[in-house]
Amino acid sequence: MLLRFSASNFTSIRDFQEISMIASSLSGDPSATIETPALSQRVLRTAAIYGPNASGKTNLLWALRFMRGAVRDSHSQWDPTKEIKRHPFALDESQTRPTELSIDLIIDGVRYEYGFSVDNVKVLSEFLYAYPEKRRQIWFERSAESERINFGKNFTGENRTIENLTRPNSLFLSAAAQNNHDKLMPIFKWFANDLVFRANSGSSGAYERTIEMCSKDESTKERVVQLLAGADVGVVGINITEEQPDEKFSSFAVKFSNLLSEFADEPIEIPAFDQKIRSVTLQHRAGVALPVSIPLSEESAGTLSFLAMIGPAMEVLSSGGVLCIDEISANLHPLLAEEIVKIFNRGETNPLGAQLLFTTHSTELLGAGVLRRDEIWFTEKDDQGVTRLYPMTDFKPRRYENLQRGYLQGRYGATPFIRSSVLTGIGDEAQE
Repeated sequence: MLLRFSASNFTSIRDFQEISMIASSLSGDPSATIETPALSQRVLRTAAIYGPNASGKTNLLWALRFMRGAVRDSHSQWDPTKEIKRHPFALDESQTRPTELSIDLIIDGVRYEYGFSVDNVKVLSEFLYAYPEKRRQIWFERSAESERINFGKNFTGENRTIENLTRPNSLFLSAAAQNNHDKLMPIFKWFANDLVFRANSGSSGAYERTIEMCSKDESTKERVVQLLAGADVGVVGINITEEQPDEKFSSFAVKFSNLLSEFADEPIEIPAFDQKIRSVTLQHRAGVALPVSIPLSEESAGTLSFLAMIGPAMEVLSSGGVLCIDEISANLHPLLAEEIVKIFNRGETNPLGAQLLFTTHSTELLGAGVLRRDEIWFTEKDDQGVTRLYPMTDFKPRRYENLQRGYLQGRYGATPFIRSSVLTGIGDEAQE
């Protein structure tokens, strides 16, 4: 369960910025919050981030994804001879300053605080604190200035042995998980399995996660078909077939994947290309006739976007994890995006306390009443290109205030300043 996440010196997020999933004291729908014995405050199920184009909304999710990649891959995948691809703020001297990331979360009823800072070549600091029975324990504190990691008395295990295996450019948490450290495996598994990012809906492989789930389990496929039918996109079935690839394709695919891994921001898992090639079609209702199969390449952007969302959402709702979606409303009807938010915000459809963190431009969600006021966040950039993140609760809106109208009127900021006199020039050439 995510409580807070903060970042600094990552892309447009130059200065410390933090998003919190802790419910405010403002009144709101209590079913949209989670009660946990590890915390005296209730926790939100959903957080929405609004802001103009290029204001840094996506960068916040990207920072969280970078943190996940560092925990999951820094020990096993990062090249010890190359720089850390950390993406510092590029518009001033911040490129020489460290990138800092930290997270506050609850796993199996215990609260943890974890964070680290890195520069281009090494980990400068790393820490982990645990709060069993709400009392703070130091599990480890690491500093590049110290020769040894400071381990707390409550943190048992093969700590010194794993410390000796930890490279300067890898995280101790990552190294410990790769060496089966019992106390740290739950935290590693949260990052690796419970923190899920929906792939960009515009990419051709965005829906692969959903298709993979369908291919492994018939009941999952039936559930996905039900959801597609419920979304009124005309789909009544899914056909998945597989064929054996030829040797030339297998050889080319391996070389291409290796090439991509050289340039990717994080390692790309190379599949076994001796496996069969999968072909997928969606069956559409055709009046009284038999359903017609249509390949995914001919499906609408909206259908593919929703298909890409179904798998990760089902996965997270069944595990109680966190789903991060950049532009939840992209290619989706506002009512469909609204329904997805409702599923996460209702206890009866989300009994395990899964959380949804998303960016959007859809003001319809503000007017639909599905978001609490403390679930709404904004980003905007100053004249130096620096992102600022702030909550709607800073403005203390009244309970029944029209949030959509207030946002569009600029009452909360985070709206684009449009130079209409310049944009009208788009049509000048047509008038000549």
